[in-house]
Amino acid sequence: MFDCLLVGSFASLLVDVELMRTSKLSKQANSREEGFFCTVLGQGILLAMHVRFSVCRGMSVTEEETQEHLGTVTGILIHPDTGKIEGFFVAIPGLFRSEQRFLASQDILRFGSRVAVRHAEMIFPIEEHVRLQPLLMEGRTVLRQSMRTESGKILGRCGDIQFDTKHFMVEWLFPRKLFRWGVALPLSSVIEVRKNAIIVRDSSVREPVPNVKIPSILKQFPEVAEARTGVATRKIRS
Repeated sequence: MFDCLLVGSFASLLVDVELMRTSKLSKQANSREEGFFCTVLGQGILLAMHVRFSVCRGMSVTEEETQEHLGTVTGILIHPDTGKIEGFFVAIPGLFRSEQRFLASQDILRFGSRVAVRHAEMIFPIEEHVRLQPLLMEGRTVLRQSMRTESGKILGRCGDIQFDTKHFMVEWLFPRKLFRWGVALPLSSVIEVRKNAIIVRDSSVREPVPNVKIPSILKQFPEVAEARTGVATRKIRS
């Protein structure tokens, strides 16, 4: 019996989807490695993984029975209204160049250090997914989309997302300004996804605490220091 699983290069995390659907959650692992963390059962059975898409790029897609390499994950398609991961774009190697095809989330058998599908035929051009055509024509993307609050404060662009491999739902969005990451925001903070921006609630964005330097003489009188600077220096007894 164990409480957490190391992931990435340390273990293969291919889990039967039917097992994940029928199992009950016991506890959540506290191990994080390269953008992964896992939800496991008390018996050490992996229930689901929570992964950032940035660590999924380049992941191998294989056929379940033969373990044949079919392609490489290159992109993701997120429904802008529900946060559902509709599927992944897969580069299929060719003689001179790779061909971009699409793998629907519902056709994935296992998702871990590799993505396993039942047959290679599960990966085909996205143009053949009739249901997804209106979504593609709308052009409301999530990754690399501008993010701002409802009052207009610019948060940067959505540089990454975290999703779970059981329901394939977005859990967190990670805004980024140039080379600096902002505070991660839960999916529940998103009001709407427009063509030009992701709008989030004002209340979900925490203002940074100002770095106020308190003169040493005032530290001897915490009540005065708090009144002058607005920064509490007293320890509150419980």
